[in-house]
Amino acid sequence: MIIEGFGLPQQYNLDIEELNNSNDSRMTRYLLPEQNKDLEIALVPHTDKGTLSIICHNEVQERLAFILFTVPKEYMTIKVPSELVDEENHPLRYRPFKYEDFINFHYSTRTEKGVLEEFAGL
Repeated sequence: MIIEGFGLPQQYNLDIEELNNSNDSRMTRYLLPEQNKDLEIALVPHTDKGTLSIICHNEVQERLAFILFTVPKEYMTIKVPSELVDEENHPLRYRPFKYEDFINFHYSTRTEKGVLEEFAGL
């Protein structure tokens, strides 16, 4: 559905199905901060390690969030489809990389910049 929304060829769907390692879903309950703790944070800012994370939420009230993660096989090369890149409006922001290399970097590096930006940013 996401691939179709971007107008990409059907081949991308087949590639994703072939290289997908696992899917994981989670239901998480987020409580409202107590009135005297207006800066309370449930999770520190972070980058999910999977290739796709979808979080459906309502940030104003106590809520349940359904989170879907998809994780590729380690040997998979992650790259932006060329159909989505143009120098004028949508320049390439990340170099292609092996998912395994990204995971190893993720677990061995602390960065203020953000793991993906630090690892593959151009």
